[in-house]
Amino acid sequence: MHMEYIQALRRGTEITQLRAAREAASQIFPLPEQQWKQWIQDEESIAMTEEDFTRVKNLYERSFSDYQNPNIWVMYCNFIQDHFQNDTALIRETFERATQAIGAHFTLGSYIWKLYRDFEQKNNNPNHVLELYKRQLSIPLLATVDKIEDADEVNTSIWNEYNALEKNESILKEAGELYQKGLNKVSDRLQYEIPIMMNQTQQSELSKSWLTYLTFLTSEQNDDPHDVTVQHFNRAIQQLPHSDRIWKSFTTFYRKHITTDADKLLVIHNNMCRNIPWNSDAWVQLIHLMDLCGYTHEQLQQTITRALNLMSPDNPHSHSQVLLTKCTYDIKAWKNKLIPDLSSGFEYAFQYMDQYFPGANGEKSCNIERLWAHVELNFNKDQEKAISIYENVVSRWPSEASLWFNYIQFMTPCDASKVRSLYQRAVNVLENPRSRRSLAVAWAQYEREVFESSQFLMEAEEVVKDCTQLIDHEHELNHKNIVKKVDKKRSAKKNSEVRPKKKQKTKNVPAKESIKPSQVEEKPVTAPIVEQDTTKTAPTANQKKSEKPTKGPKTRPPKKGTVVKPRVELVPSSGSTLSNSDFRKLFEK
Repeated sequence: MHMEYIQALRRGTEITQLRAAREAASQIFPLPEQQWKQWIQDEESIAMTEEDFTRVKNLYERSFSDYQNPNIWVMYCNFIQDHFQNDTALIRETFERATQAIGAHFTLGSYIWKLYRDFEQKNNNPNHVLELYKRQLSIPLLATVDKIEDADEVNTSIWNEYNALEKNESILKEAGELYQKGLNKVSDRLQYEIPIMMNQTQQSELSKSWLTYLTFLTSEQNDDPHDVTVQHFNRAIQQLPHSDRIWKSFTTFYRKHITTDADKLLVIHNNMCRNIPWNSDAWVQLIHLMDLCGYTHEQLQQTITRALNLMSPDNPHSHSQVLLTKCTYDIKAWKNKLIPDLSSGFEYAFQYMDQYFPGANGEKSCNIERLWAHVELNFNKDQEKAISIYENVVSRWPSEASLWFNYIQFMTPCDASKVRSLYQRAVNVLENPRSRRSLAVAWAQYEREVFESSQFLMEAEEVVKDCTQLIDHEHELNHKNIVKKVDKKRSAKKNSEVRPKKKQKTKNVPAKESIKPSQVEEKPVTAPIVEQDTTKTAPTANQKKSEKPTKGPKTRPPKKGTVVKPRVELVPSSGSTLSNSDFRKLFEK
């Protein structure tokens, strides 16, 4: 909306309204590169006096407080050379600041080094030119090329230029080592730089690539100076200004490796809040730094109000964190007698949360109410008010065991009967058996310490036993369910591994004709003549005992419609024949 309004005014002639609109937009959020370039170019095109050029110069400086943009730095250096050409010290100072800000920019850093060398060559400073060559060659830069494949060739040409100018062999040898080290770093960084170049329009992939790159840059594998790593962070922030993770990593690195000075950190955290205003942690850190830098209580309150207006309206935790910080500094101001009343700030915070996040939409931790109860009990000496605050908390969140623990701990210095009553209420209200058991264990320990009656101790221990049984039963059910799931998966896997057998094709075999019993022709059966072996001796008594009768094969009933051949036991005889009647008798047996 702001940008559309500014573009509409830019097409007109009202420069005063255009300036006011740009000023208003810059106070709310950081302006992107294109907006800063248009603003600077518009002001520079109408600048006539020294005062006008000073205004343009201040615009350049303000743009750097938002982002360290290489293109704007190049514009700034050219602007200083054109309009402050007699001030050599200012020009050189500007170039030094530019090299510290973007000199290590992997793809665009070489531009500023070339401009700086050209300036020194015009002013006949050959020693400084050689020093600039040496400084550039030690930094891993892609150089001013259109293709990545041409980087080595361009870097080699820069080295050849330096080699032709430098006459000191020892310095040249030292520079050669730095140059080779820089080339090796270029090769190492290409694996991270190429994905960043390829994913300029895909925010999710670009964020992943930058986070991977920054992890490498902040690790022990990277031996770059810390100020060079800061330039990489600034480059990542310029491309992804609304990334919470990049901002958090940057502020952590800056505080750990650059400085702990509150004034310098305040600038970075202020810029972070302008880029990610929904992040409550960024606002809380900014308020702490403002307090360390000596800002007044009114200035802190203004920052807190700005944070509440800019944060996301659907996140109760963020608003609760900022309001809790407000109440904390209200206590400090009350102790310093800067505010007359301490309860009004807590009432405002409570009403704010109740208005925008009523009921179950509120913050479960209830940190504001807990601090408020502490203030009422210890500072205002109003125990009833403190108890009413906690009663309101547990009535809204009766199933939160942590709130009951806090309430009981808060009431521990009071009468034992009140504390015991809270324990009894809590174990009856809580539904989670684990929470109930933890509370009952604490209750039993409390009864041992204040021991008044074994009845209360037994009651607490009984609750512990009941909850333990419920938890054990739950574990048993969970174990059975897990076993069932595992068995089910195994059976499914086993069934999938067994392939069904192919059915064999049956040939059409003609059925055998059944023969009726009446069709069987009765013929006499002649028993074979078995001759007795007279050469064999009679068996002995031991042999008779060892001999056992053998069982014959089991017979199955015949199927219907089939011809059954009778099984006849042949009895050795002297050549007698069986008649048909004898055969039938044997068959019937």
